[in-house]
Amino acid sequence: MPELPISEEFKLDVLTEMGNIGAGNATTALSTLLNYERVNMHVLEVSLCPLVDIPDLMGGAEKSVSGIYSECLVKDHFMLFF
Repeated sequence: MPELPISEEFKLDVLTEMGNIGAGNATTALSTLLNYERVNMHVLEVSLCPLVDIPDLMGGAEKSVSGIYSECLVKDHFMLFF
């Protein structure tokens, strides 16, 4: 069976939804650990960009951020920042 083409917009939507589900689960778990204190969560922003553009997207090279970098089994890599 031939593969159907998938648009870049659809891929970004899927990544955003996966991130929102994961962040929602993490927010619920944190709230439980804090005896059900209110924990606020913001909607995630997903974008595809060259690695060299990331410092500017995060507020400048001097700004401290935390993140995760992962090499996938396929050709792509991803970074997640907090």
